[in-house]
Amino acid sequence: MIAILGAGAVGCYYGGLIAASGQEVVLIAKPQRAKIIREQGLQIKWPTYIQHIQINVTDDYQVIQNAKALFICVKANQSTAVAKQIQPFLAKNTLVLSLQNGLQNAARFAEILGRPIDVAMIYAALSMSAENEVSYQGGGKLVLGRPIESDNADHDLNQLAGIFQRAACQVSISSNITHDLWSKWIINCAFNALSALGQINYQDLVQQTNIPEIIDAIVQECFSLAKAEKVSLDEQFILSQIQNVAINWPRQKSSMAQDLMAKRPTEIAELNGLAQEKGTLFNVSTPMNTLLTTLIKMQERLYLKC
Repeated sequence: MIAILGAGAVGCYYGGLIAASGQEVVLIAKPQRAKIIREQGLQIKWPTYIQHIQINVTDDYQVIQNAKALFICVKANQSTAVAKQIQPFLAKNTLVLSLQNGLQNAARFAEILGRPIDVAMIYAALSMSAENEVSYQGGGKLVLGRPIESDNADHDLNQLAGIFQRAACQVSISSNITHDLWSKWIINCAFNALSALGQINYQDLVQQTNIPEIIDAIVQECFSLAKAEKVSLDEQFILSQIQNVAINWPRQKSSMAQDLMAKRPTEIAELNGLAQEKGTLFNVSTPMNTLLTTLIKMQERLYLKC
């Protein structure tokens, strides 16, 4: 059995596809969403049709103890708390895969759970369009890897990749997961907060006056942080990916934009906020990342008790 922890867009999408492929899946959701999915089923809204999927769903973490693999799809700002919650139920041989934004999730889970944690980077435009419906707007590629070397890494990653392959998902195993994590993190730093502040999709965002220059400034700050941390990046490859975001996902708003709209805590601390922290640590100037962090936190204060 595969347990999917977190019934947001990522958890519902990949959990739904895996369940539709005939594999045994249990989706772990908050009580209200679990009730709706249990009664009405899960839906994936594709561009031309709606796919209806029956999937087992619960709000009880105890199901984790029977899982051969656990996919963690909660927000990165919940990682530490979730790791402590699942620890009592996690079997020794259960594979754990983080499908989350940010650089620090695997290390956080590994420290608390005392085991290697694999990561999946997601290149897909997804959003929840109803309590039991995830809307697909493009992409879907997954890149898997293990940030810290350990025994059985190749075997475990191949097992995880097989789960997605059986669900007809495009998946690969990275030969340099640190590079790939940083690349995805930089893209998120460049787009997520700007899309959130403007409540604007990526295509319209890059057409705004001065935005391409602002995006470049954010990215260059992140490149400087990578150099300070002695992380080797293919900067031209990352810049080409930046250029393709608005082309590949023109109508998508960032997950942070969706969080602000729904008055939920954002992942700003894991993205531009982490750049700000790293800048302080390495004495690297990060004015654009610091500004975006400050502005998003000001927006959060309108609805969160800070």
